[in-house]
Amino acid sequence: MTTIIAPSSSEEKILRMVKDEDVIYIGIDVKSFPNGELLARITDINRADDKILLYFPLFPDTNNNFVLLLQILEIIRYYKENSRLLVIIPYLSYSRQDRRFLMGEALSLKVILNSISQYNPSFLIFYDVHNISSVIKMSKTPFIHLSVIHEVFKRALYKLSIQPSNILLISPDKGREYVVKNLSKKFGCTYAIVSKVRDKISGEVTFSFTDIDIDGFDAVFIVDDEISTGGTMAGVARYVVQHGNHNVYALASHLLLVNNAEERLFKSGVKDIFGSDTIPRKYSIFSIFETFSWLIKSL
Repeated sequence: MTTIIAPSSSEEKILRMVKDEDVIYIGIDVKSFPNGELLARITDINRADDKILLYFPLFPDTNNNFVLLLQILEIIRYYKENSRLLVIIPYLSYSRQDRRFLMGEALSLKVILNSISQYNPSFLIFYDVHNISSVIKMSKTPFIHLSVIHEVFKRALYKLSIQPSNILLISPDKGREYVVKNLSKKFGCTYAIVSKVRDKISGEVTFSFTDIDIDGFDAVFIVDDEISTGGTMAGVARYVVQHGNHNVYALASHLLLVNNAEERLFKSGVKDIFGSDTIPRKYSIFSIFETFSWLIKSL
């Protein structure tokens, strides 16, 4: 028997995906105080077995949710001290602050990982982390890193009814080159890299493009690990459209889509957006809950 602990908003979808597994579900209650403080409670914690899978998203409302995550871990370790515990964080917030870009900055990713590790999870589960090498260096807890970008792309191709042989994959920066390179190898696509430079103070992004013959491709997919404000992808999409290809799509594992990102992307020429439900959106075409049966078996 495996116990799944997760917010009530996820209960129906989780149980539908693991209906063939021997599991029990336990919800999480949250109390808000007038002073802004939060208190987590797992009312049925005594029902939990010795194998626990904790699913807890940090985004949105990241800072409050991080405090709640630590409280939930404290509850589990107090009542089920010796349980085997897998902690699933679908989108690892603060993962982009994995180095000190300016003098005096905090190493936020290290703070997050160290805080979680004090509760001794057996494993952490992450999906398409921005820079997995940084997690390897900083995590004191063993972790499993799962990529869903291949499944997102496969389902996008199916939805659009197009073949991959004449598709151009574009990475909006050098850091995603390995992603488009792997997609290209698996699906038989062409890929290209766009260089970008972000001002460390203002955040302004400038692009540097190599010569890319893009007008002859059936479609162009701009691929990244996440879409936040959509500014980078919109800049690349405008370039693609200006050079004669109007079949432009945005694809990422994590669809944050903040600050009018959707509007920005569609105005730039993007025809559709595809992603997973690490952050549930109407553009989510692959569910990470499909990986839960495998994770349960790994417990």
